[in-house]
Amino acid sequence: MYTPRNPFTPQPEEVFTPLEFLERHLQFHLWGQKNLATHQMDCFLENHRNVRNESICCLPAIKAGIDSELLKLAGCRSGLWVEPKGFRYWLNIAEERLQELEAGEDQFHKWNEILETANLYCWMTNIDPNKWPGFCLESFINACIINGYQPDPQSVSTVYYETEEIIR
Repeated sequence: MYTPRNPFTPQPEEVFTPLEFLERHLQFHLWGQKNLATHQMDCFLENHRNVRNESICCLPAIKAGIDSELLKLAGCRSGLWVEPKGFRYWLNIAEERLQELEAGEDQFHKWNEILETANLYCWMTNIDPNKWPGFCLESFINACIINGYQPDPQSVSTVYYETEEIIR
């Protein structure tokens, strides 16, 4: 069973109100900045390029990616975004690769071949880029205003690498 790396990762079917999700989103990213996932050295070998580019090369990268995707799915369930068709494709592949690595195997050649033909991001062609799950600073601030969430400006500036004055 999958154990999240980030303690603020939502459970696979956990549902939040938009307000609860905005708070969780901020907590998730603040924790992530203080606890960066680091790649293992073999991730940088040329024969691991494809699995590294898709963030399924090692346990820390896969767990960080799965955590992030589960957060976005929780945002979809909270009503902030509509889940695009095919959005879970990367997640399904990452979970399979995670099981392999946790079993002590590393069939990166198999995954390199799969990734060369897989269209992991086919969902991006099915939806307006302005409606992709995830936030930029502006969309986060707009969602906070719409949902009545007043986060600490310092926390927001830390997550979005902006100055506090822009956020006020």
